[in-house]
Amino acid sequence: MTSNLPKRYIAIPLVVLAAYLSPYLILGQDHYVRIHDYLDSVLVFYKILAQSGLIFAPNQAIVPNLMGGLERAWWPSEVNVFLWFNVWFGPFGATAANEVISRLVAFFGMFLFVRRFILSDERPPLVAVLAGLCFALVPHFPGSRLSIVAQPLVLYVFLTIRARQDKWRHWLVLIFVPFYSSFVVYYFFFLASMGTLWLIDTLRKRRPDWRFVASIALMTAVFLGLEFRLVQTMLLDAQVVSHRAEFTYYQDRNLVDAASRFVDNLKNAHHHGYSFHWPVVVFTVLLAGIWGGIQRRRLRIYMLLVAGIVFCSLANGLYYSPVVEALYRVAPITRHFNISRFNLLHPLLWYLLFAVSLAMIEKLSKNGRILVLLLAGLQVAYLFYNSDFSREYREHGISYRQFYAEELFDEVEAAIGEPKESYRVAVIGMHPAIPLYNGFHTVGGYFYNYPLAYKHAFYRIIRHELAKSPHWKGLFVNWGSMAYVYSAELSEADYLIPRLHRNINHLELDPKALWNLGGRYVISALPIANPADNRLTPLRAFTHPDSAWNVFLYRLEKPATKEEEQSPATNSIEPDRLPPSE
Repeated sequence: MTSNLPKRYIAIPLVVLAAYLSPYLILGQDHYVRIHDYLDSVLVFYKILAQSGLIFAPNQAIVPNLMGGLERAWWPSEVNVFLWFNVWFGPFGATAANEVISRLVAFFGMFLFVRRFILSDERPPLVAVLAGLCFALVPHFPGSRLSIVAQPLVLYVFLTIRARQDKWRHWLVLIFVPFYSSFVVYYFFFLASMGTLWLIDTLRKRRPDWRFVASIALMTAVFLGLEFRLVQTMLLDAQVVSHRAEFTYYQDRNLVDAASRFVDNLKNAHHHGYSFHWPVVVFTVLLAGIWGGIQRRRLRIYMLLVAGIVFCSLANGLYYSPVVEALYRVAPITRHFNISRFNLLHPLLWYLLFAVSLAMIEKLSKNGRILVLLLAGLQVAYLFYNSDFSREYREHGISYRQFYAEELFDEVEAAIGEPKESYRVAVIGMHPAIPLYNGFHTVGGYFYNYPLAYKHAFYRIIRHELAKSPHWKGLFVNWGSMAYVYSAELSEADYLIPRLHRNINHLELDPKALWNLGGRYVISALPIANPADNRLTPLRAFTHPDSAWNVFLYRLEKPATKEEEQSPATNSIEPDRLPPSE
């Protein structure tokens, strides 16, 4: 498809992409990789499963590493490409390979779509190249894999099939992308949008396009087939109750809050679907709308894309409004559909709108091409400045190697001197993903789907600390995917401050509840000033130049007194519902 292009149109963007990705090769594990929702969770899920020997195990098999052991059904599919990257290349190699592949798919997908459906194969396709490069440089959430970056390519395929100009390779794209993407979080809403387009076509033409709907059905069927474990567990197994059944973080929202979220999302998008459209892209869009509105052919798609962006942000606002809360009460099944995820279409829509705007500006005068190059150049520079590497360096200064601190945790393992599978650790002041990455088994963790009964049992450990912190209580009770041993003396920011130099002075855990869930040791990023109050015995402090953390190791002594055995406050109970947060 690109063989008839001058080589410079492809070579220059590829050189820029190579420069963008070069820290992976130059720095290796000293690279700064996104921590939020990736190093602290997603990457570790795949590492654990890749090394578990249970990739093809039946749904009921237990992967023992976290939360008392989770059934295989709760983990990613065995046909997920990123899982096999972890098997073949290890977690850091998988991260690097994922970045290279996703950037290339993003570039060529956007290039093909803009060239075919916006420029109508005009030559030279400068705008297509620039839009593709900018889209490929957006710091897409690495845990999404191809879920965001392949959207222009998938849209190109769907519209090509709709125009009846498809070939066999277009259908192959619809089959392959699900192996490397997420249906529930991303493509459910993308495919819903395609279904809506098909319905509009059917109403307009008064006859259905069976070829187009077959392509949507094919991709949906492949996704559902690949996620057979999730489908079976969530839809067919009535005995399974997920902690997500108690998601109530939309509760007590109001229209003012909903409007605020709408405006914020319109400006900043979602952190799993950043588009970094402010200010350069927005300026370009406004300039094209004011100056280039006379171009009727492109004005229609311009307005459609603007409407799509507004709709996605509106869906985000409505999700946190009383409107959706009332809908959930009337139809509880709708609780499983998070309409705010339409906002994950923002990167696609913003950069298609950017491409349309550049195309409009290019045709305005003989200097239009120079202005297009200037605007795209500014956006490229802005995206380099906001790359994951750059932002992690500026905001946290914690490299991949420092985050996981493998050599330090080798010393912790040696100090304990027991097989890691024979005990569980509770983690305070750092993400449980860190010891999990290093092979330890943890009482808590950050996982997107786990049994509700375990959430209730874990609550007993931290209930006193939650009572002292409305923030942590709201986060755990209303959400709970982060089953952390919280301290009311710490904030979320403290989890990413290297080597904190202060104590936890008034820790108040339930030792019996911790013991009942298998906890035998506590790993803390800060010294605990009152270990005896929590039946903890200090063992040793650890530090290492390649670790962002100091580690303080404690042994949990068995709560064996007769009074504690009989105390109703420490019984291992599973209440029907946790106490509401303030």
